[in-house]
Amino acid sequence: TVAQKSPSRMEHPPTPAQVLLEARKQCEFYLSDPALRRNQQLQDELAAAGRQGIAISILAELPRVRDLLAAQRLTKLDLADALSGSAVLELDDLRIRVRRREPFCLEKQPSQE
Repeated sequence: TVAQKSPSRMEHPPTPAQVLLEARKQCEFYLSDPALRRNQQLQDELAAAGRQGIAISILAELPRVRDLLAAQRLTKLDLADALSGSAVLELDDLRIRVRRREPFCLEKQPSQE
């Protein structure tokens, strides 16, 4: 007897809106307290930026966000549109910087001297 294959479900590529939602979630993760505690590069960027917020161009170059945007040929302007819908992050008036709505809590780890 010949084994019958079950019809494979065609998977549709994600829409740009789905990709932007995923990129927004990834940015929210990168700027979460637990992730920031492990990412010295972003800590340094945030310290330099102060309350102005981090440049969207920096977020757009982080590996997962960059890959998501590139897959759909999306731009930093598209990312800004996606971030404008965040309950956790907010854009500046020029829509080129993003910051958390709530302050960061970067408790210093005790030094191991």
